[in-house]
Amino acid sequence: SLIDLARQNAKQLMTLVNEILDITKSESVKMNVQYEPTSIYEFFKRLVSNFESYASQRKIKILFYMDSGLPQKIMMDTSKAERIFNNLLSNALKFTSADGTISVKLVDSNTTWSLIVEDTGRGIHPDDLPFVFDRFYQGSQRSMSLEGGTGIGLSLSKDLALLMEGSLSVESQLEIGSKFTLKLPKTEVIG
Repeated sequence: SLIDLARQNAKQLMTLVNEILDITKSESVKMNVQYEPTSIYEFFKRLVSNFESYASQRKIKILFYMDSGLPQKIMMDTSKAERIFNNLLSNALKFTSADGTISVKLVDSNTTWSLIVEDTGRGIHPDDLPFVFDRFYQGSQRSMSLEGGTGIGLSLSKDLALLMEGSLSVESQLEIGSKFTLKLPKTEVIG
């Protein structure tokens, strides 16, 4: 179990190093977007399943929904989408207490599709809400500073969303929860 813990911590450290490198890369040179045909349901179901064991240990329910109108396959940069999703879901797990719920929704629109990660956690203080996507911002509330974090993940996620010609937004109410919405252009793959 100690080796597994060390492996998990090393993986998390590697993720942070990669995020810092990506930030540097996005500031100096434009990162490339590499779209590929992706089965959207299988892709996000696999990502959700990566967190189910941890959520179960913390007694948090993860619910997964997909609009029936959403195409089976769309063009997507899977590595960037995965990085954004992992950041949103790990934050939701961090700030949701036992017996809470996290909903992951794939929503269809005319020319776009959205990934919505909504939790029943403690929410974001109204004073901090305008700054959650600012690089290295960790929140001004005392309880927030105890959580750790580097203030890189949401900033990088927003940069990646913009790079894919999309957007990342947040709505939150203190003691009720938070809702992050990633909206991306929809290019359906036929056949």
